[in-house]
Amino acid sequence: MTILSDQAGTGLRFRTAPPVVPGLFVRRTRLNALLDRAVDSPVTLVSAGPGNGKTLTLADWTQHTTHRVAWLSIEPSDNRLSGFWSALIAAIRVCGCVEPGSALADLAPAASFGVEDAMRVVDALAQLPAPLVIVLDDVQHLRDRDVLESI
Repeated sequence: MTILSDQAGTGLRFRTAPPVVPGLFVRRTRLNALLDRAVDSPVTLVSAGPGNGKTLTLADWTQHTTHRVAWLSIEPSDNRLSGFWSALIAAIRVCGCVEPGSALADLAPAASFGVEDAMRVVDALAQLPAPLVIVLDDVQHLRDRDVLESI
């Protein structure tokens, strides 16, 4: 692990926040209610065809939920363990749930980042004082076996 000097890095800032929901967006209250219930499960998959509004529905839900949410828009460049976990840790920090002194406060995966390191991050997540919902948008871009197994 190495120290991350810039909280999220300028290249990650746009990926660690949900997109802006347009004013004319039709709020899907039934889907939002399902998402509210789904956070009690360890993993929830939102699946539909391209252009069906998955991202905007999740972005809208994040604006109306009482849960703390870390958002990461996945890109093909996240197909390396160190790249994926660096981006995810940045998203977790950006959401404001990492307190000073937390193991997540200063960590950033180095090139040698491995599955054991990912488990240390998961352990640090378990130490957070309140539950956290992590949204991985466009997870279909992840193809690397090590990245997928680490999740």
